[in-house]
Amino acid sequence: VVSQLSQKLNTKVSIGKVDYQYFNRFRFDSLYVEDQHRDTLLFVDKAYADFNLWKFFKGKFIFNDIELDHLTGNMVIDTAGVSNFDFIVKAFSKPEKPKTKSNIEFNFKNIKLTNSRFKFTNLTHAPVKDLARFDVNRMNFSDINLNIKVDYLKSDSLLAGIRSLSMKERSGLQITNLETTIHGWKTGFHFPHLDLSLPNSKLTLDSVRMTYDSIANLKDVLNKVKWTAEIKPSKVSLSDFSAFVPNFSKMKDPATIKGKLSGRINNFRIKNMELTYGNSLTLKTDVDLNGFPNIDETFIYAKIKDFHINKADAQDFISQLSNRPVILPKELSRLGMVKYSGNITGFFSNMVAYGNITTDLGNLNTDILIKLENKLKDLSYNGTIRTDNFQLGRLLATNTLGKVAF
Repeated sequence: VVSQLSQKLNTKVSIGKVDYQYFNRFRFDSLYVEDQHRDTLLFVDKAYADFNLWKFFKGKFIFNDIELDHLTGNMVIDTAGVSNFDFIVKAFSKPEKPKTKSNIEFNFKNIKLTNSRFKFTNLTHAPVKDLARFDVNRMNFSDINLNIKVDYLKSDSLLAGIRSLSMKERSGLQITNLETTIHGWKTGFHFPHLDLSLPNSKLTLDSVRMTYDSIANLKDVLNKVKWTAEIKPSKVSLSDFSAFVPNFSKMKDPATIKGKLSGRINNFRIKNMELTYGNSLTLKTDVDLNGFPNIDETFIYAKIKDFHINKADAQDFISQLSNRPVILPKELSRLGMVKYSGNITGFFSNMVAYGNITTDLGNLNTDILIKLENKLKDLSYNGTIRTDNFQLGRLLATNTLGKVAF
C-alpha cells in the first residue's frame, strides 16, 4: 500500500511497524509523507484505531477510538497561492459526475491527538517584523493535545464536539483549554457555546458562527470568512493577549468584558462592548477595527458612549502599557472622576479624540491628536480644548483664578 501511494503521489511515503488485529484494531508507527519540495508534510509517531468493521459494509464508518501521538503537520502556501497538499487532492480527484446524495455516514466516538505540532506558512504575505507577535500567516503550534468526538458526519452535515484542546504558539500565545459543540453545513459552522481558557483568562462566547461562500475560502480565513459571536461577561487578563499587543505583557490585573462581535478577522466590529479594568476604568463603546491582527496597521473607529477613570488608575494603566514608571501631575487628582464621550479615530499609535470630557471642575470639549510612539512607550498630544465654565483656580490650587472660559 505504501509503495502504491508513493507512486500515485510521486513523493516519498513510508511507514514503520504495522499491527492489525482481526477485525477491529489497527496500530502503526512512523508514518511519513513528504511534499513535492522534499519537506515533511505529515509525520505520525504512533497511531491506533478501534473500529467496527462490519458496519463498514453497510456504509457506516464507526470508530470507537482513534489516537495519534506526536503528529507533525506542515502546511505551506506558496507565492502563487498553491498549497503543498494540493497534489494529494489532485491525485485522488475523479472526473466530476452528477451529484447524488451519499448515504455514507461517519461516527468517531473518541479522537485523541497528543504531544503534536502544526506549522502553517503563507508565502503570499510578508512576515511581521516582530517575532514576538502572533502572525496569522506564520503560525507554529506545539504541545497540541486534543480530544474530540464526531457524532455525525454525512454529506454536508456535521455534529461534533471538542472536549478539550490545549496548545502553545511561537509568539507566546497559550490556549490552556477550549471546549465547544460544532454544527457544520456546506457553507459554515455554528458553535452554540464556546469556552476558551488562557493562563489567566476565561472567555465565554455564545452563538458563534463562521460562514463562507465556498470551502476554498478557508485558505484565507483572515479575509474571506465571516464571524458573528456574543461575548458573554468574561474575566480576562490583558497579558494573555500580548502576542497581539506586546505592551499588554505587564497588564496582569483582571478585566471584565462583554459585547457582540461581527465581521471578518481583518475587519470586524464589536458592538455594545463593555470593559472594566482596575478600580475605576470603565469603557462602553462600539468599535470597528480594520487591519487586525497587525496592530501597527489596524485602523480604529470607536464611538465612545462612556469612558471614565480617575488619576490613580490612569497613572497605573499608562505605566503598565508603556512598561515604565509614569507620574502624572498631582493636580489631576482634583479633577475627580474623569468621564469622556465622543469619537476616537486613527491608528493605535496616532489617534484623534473628538468629544466631551466631564470632571468635578467643569466640562471640556476636545479635538486632540494623541501619539503613542516607540512601540506605544512615548506619549505626546496636541490639539484644542474648549470650555465656557472651568474652575481653573481649583485645579491649580490658587485663589487668584476662578472660573474661566477659553
